[in-house]
Amino acid sequence: MTHHRKSRVARGRSTWMVGILLALVFAVSIGSAAYARLSGGSPNAIANSSFENGTGGWTGWNSTISSVHLSHAPTGTHVAKVNRSTGTAFSINSLPIVSSTTVGVTYNASVEVARASSYSRGKPVQLVIRQRDVTGHIVGEAASVMVGLTSTFATLSATYTTVETGGTLDVYVIQFNAAPRNAFYVANAVLTAPMLSPSPTPTVAPTPSSTPTPTLAAAPGPMQPFGGPPGVAWSLKFDDEFNGTSLDTSRWVALNGWHNNNVTSTPNDCSASGGHLVLSLPGDGTGCQVSSGPRDGAGANGYVLPVGGYVEFRAYFPGSGSGPTDSGCYNWPTLWTPGPNWPAAGETDVAEVLGGSVTVNYHSPSGAHNTGSPSGLWCNSWHTYGEYRGEHEVEVYYDGVLVRTIPTDDNGEPQSIWLTSGDSSGGPIQYGPAGDVLVDYVRAWTLPTIIETPPLSSGGFPTS
Repeated sequence: MTHHRKSRVARGRSTWMVGILLALVFAVSIGSAAYARLSGGSPNAIANSSFENGTGGWTGWNSTISSVHLSHAPTGTHVAKVNRSTGTAFSINSLPIVSSTTVGVTYNASVEVARASSYSRGKPVQLVIRQRDVTGHIVGEAASVMVGLTSTFATLSATYTTVETGGTLDVYVIQFNAAPRNAFYVANAVLTAPMLSPSPTPTVAPTPSSTPTPTLAAAPGPMQPFGGPPGVAWSLKFDDEFNGTSLDTSRWVALNGWHNNNVTSTPNDCSASGGHLVLSLPGDGTGCQVSSGPRDGAGANGYVLPVGGYVEFRAYFPGSGSGPTDSGCYNWPTLWTPGPNWPAAGETDVAEVLGGSVTVNYHSPSGAHNTGSPSGLWCNSWHTYGEYRGEHEVEVYYDGVLVRTIPTDDNGEPQSIWLTSGDSSGGPIQYGPAGDVLVDYVRAWTLPTIIETPPLSSGGFPTS
């Protein structure tokens, strides 16, 4: 703040005060835009970040939380202690920190954690930034890398860019593989958003004698996948953004009378609306099932995924969203790629809800190879799911991150792309619009040459 000399006259004092008020209004305006209406107006939007005065602004999920004195606290004298009360995962959750988000703002979060019990030694813990829309549904999140808890405080950090305006932003810290008497400490919780970039310095227009030669802007490159093996240039071969008012039958076929996932498929349960493919489950024993395979009846623009291909879905799986981990995913939806003459050509279940959780699975002549659920929250929010089909293994990516590598032993024939709604798989059931699966796009790419992926040295299939 600039130091001003006190005026000797009332008029000068008034002018000075008006100037200060205008400056404050300007600063508040810029700050509001830069921090997307952060609560408290400080760079750290979390008011109670050190837990020195209790746990106000925080709640526990499957846990009890308290502020405790700790001699080796990273700063101050107190930290939050999070004690498991039930479940295989438990967390400390902030109340909404940002009360009204603005699209495109990038937030950085960090926290320090340590084990508070010898029973939590080495247990994985993670920090997550989560965005909800105005109705309370989760629309996006970003997680830190997982670390194993030790007696020494470690820093977790995550970065998230908001995907829509409105709604709220919160953070939580969660421990997995939980068991009785597990507990961990949390300290120094921080959430910040960078200030707006300053306006560029104006440049003086050149004189006619020095007018530079115009430079053409570079043309955008070809569309690339969000995930997949890095460092390669993919060639887009199949793309449906579902912007029409009905299913594009030149690319897909809505199967009729096929029985999968405890439903009989009917085109009546497949529709396109609002830029999404909608797979419905009305509760009468029917559901939606579409295939991109010409052998299944798709039109001239249908597609099958070859060895060396990558397919990516952006989809919304319905769920309760009642906790920070998947435990309430509805029904039995699946994004998958089955081959002909099953199981000879194999089948990859890129994202399949089983027992209320999203799982990754592979089927082949050697049997079913179920790998369980990747860590994270995958229902009641939008995510990308991708599959790279290598020569000797399949790689599965969630939100651009490799979550599974599974050795394969199928015959390598091209596989169709299937999207399926299904009834109960042992988890919660929800019929009607609340149980709809939404798909924003399906895209597939190939490479000029296949990425060489030698067989896994273990030679076996993962089971968990």
